[in-house]
Amino acid sequence: MEETLREHDEETVELLLTKPYHLIDILPHRVPALSKGQYFEIERHFLSAPVFSGICSKFASLLLKLNCYETLLMSDEGDFWTENPSPEDLLERFTPKDGKCGWVYFLLNGKKTLITFNGEDHYMTAYNLKGELLSLVSSIAASEGLFVWAAPE
Repeated sequence: MEETLREHDEETVELLLTKPYHLIDILPHRVPALSKGQYFEIERHFLSAPVFSGICSKFASLLLKLNCYETLLMSDEGDFWTENPSPEDLLERFTPKDGKCGWVYFLLNGKKTLITFNGEDHYMTAYNLKGELLSLVSSIAASEGLFVWAAPE
């Protein structure tokens, strides 16, 4: 039964990865390709410890708050799905080890929305995020000093 659930969820994830997506980011919108700033130097700063650890903590807090309103299914790097993971279990996924975290996936909204975190990026990606859930995630993100913006198509 567990395998069937895993296969079904893998198909759901693959389908959601084709949907429009938003970024949950430390920046308010995409940096233009010809920006006069120094994006790559700044990115290196934000990905360095302990700055990156603080960003991961914001992501974890966002998801913990979101779990007050939505059922979260969590999976990391192909493992089985955990429904409504404990705060400690979720926080562990967002605690950098050797300067980075692993991949982690969250299904929510009755498996209609997927949030992914690469573990080496300063953003999370939310697929098929819309309507009231988009508004809720945006509000929670703002409370953590994060931004939610639609990725260009």
